[in-house]
Parts: sequence; structure tokens; C-alpha cells
Amino acid sequence: MSTVSIKVTGIDKIYKKLGAVQGAKFQRALLQAAGKHLKSKVSRYPKRKSVTRKQAFGKPFQSKKQRGWFFASLADGTLELPYKRSGNFGRKWYVRPMAGFKTKVGHPYDYADYIQGAGQSRMMEIIGWKKLEDVAEDERAGMERAAQKIIEYALRK
Repeated sequence: MSTVSIKVTGIDKIYKKLGAVQGAKFQRALLQAAGKHLKSKVSRYPKRKSVTRKQAFGKPFQSKKQRGWFFASLADGTLELPYKRSGNFGRKWYVRPMAGFKTKVGHPYDYADYIQGAGQSRMMEIIGWKKLEDVAEDERAGMERAAQKIIEYALRK
């Protein structure tokens, strides 16, 4: 699991204004806002791009058994080409508060690691899926801006 830290200013003023308990709740809400920003970016699908197995793996099939399964499934209608996107993968990303001052942006599907995680397959990389940790690093400033806007708004009130 990757960790990304964000830096914001004004938290000390929030604690003075709201007190310790409400300040801590506010800080957790900031982390949720930052997490939602990241979720909105990581859940985007890459533009449609066709990649052959040969391009991704050097050869179209790893075994005769795999080749046989592919053509049998294609013939009986189990497998449709081109693959039709449902959008479910993108919709399933979630943001959850964790113990302490942490927020988790995650995905419930077991295979998510092969698409956007540390175990990303070469095929997914070629298609254009970005790893969660790379999106988080690229969006650090956006997460900080999202949290900072909330602090500035709260301090004006």
C-alpha cells in the first residue's frame, strides 16, 4: 500500500477556532476531501486503445490450451470482441477514513492490483491505465488545493 502525504496551512488556526475535538473532526473531513479528489482522478478510464497480446507479451498465446480456450469461447459467444466496457471498475473506487488522520482510497476488486496497482500488468500499462500511486503523486497539489480551500472557507466564517 502506498502512502501520500499532503501539506496544508491553517490547521492550527482551525484547532484554536473549533477546539480539539471539532478540530480533529475537521481535519478528518479535509482528508476525506483530498481522498475524493484523488478518487475522481484515478477512476477515469483511459481512452480506448487496442493492444494485441503479441504487443503486450511478445506472443499471442502462452500455451496451446490457452489458444484453444480463446477460440472456443469466441465461437460459443462466451467471449465478445471487442470487449465492451461497463464502467463498473471506475465506479467501484472508494474513499474511507482510517484510524488516526488517514484516509484510504481503494478498490474492492481482487484484480484491481493488476489494472492500477503495484502489480499492474504490461497490457494494462500499454492500454493507458495509470497506477494509483502515480496518480496520487501527480495529484498531490490538487489534493492539497482541495483541502486548503476548505480551510480558507472555514477561517472566513
